[in-house]
Amino acid sequence: MIMERFWSKVEKTNGCWNWKASGRGVGYGAFRYNGKIVDAHRMAYMLVNGPIPDNLLVCHTCDNRACVNPEHLFLGTYSDNMLDCSKKGRLYKRPVRNDIHPSQQAYSYGCRCDKCKAMQAARIRDYRRRKKLQVA
Repeated sequence: MIMERFWSKVEKTNGCWNWKASGRGVGYGAFRYNGKIVDAHRMAYMLVNGPIPDNLLVCHTCDNRACVNPEHLFLGTYSDNMLDCSKKGRLYKRPVRNDIHPSQQAYSYGCRCDKCKAMQAARIRDYRRRKKLQVA
């Protein structure tokens, strides 16, 4: 029953098998199982291979979040997933901002030197000015 219901929501092609039912809004499919919402790719892995051990992720070799093809799925840790992502050149790197003090790049609060205080005050003034123009 569960297998029939799950696989009826999949569009099978030569490569990826894309999830065509509801999703989580970030590309991953969602499936209701035992009263809980489960990621579709995790459910596909469980239906074919059995339970997923704790602290392991189900990763995609194809990098297609909607894919539920069991041949495209593998188990790995968070570190394995990030390493795979990096090897494929998909790892997001936050751009370095040149308009802030170097110590602020590492800490969310930044330093409190006079230069940083002045830049923060200027950002606040600019923000308030933009908000005032939106209201008017």
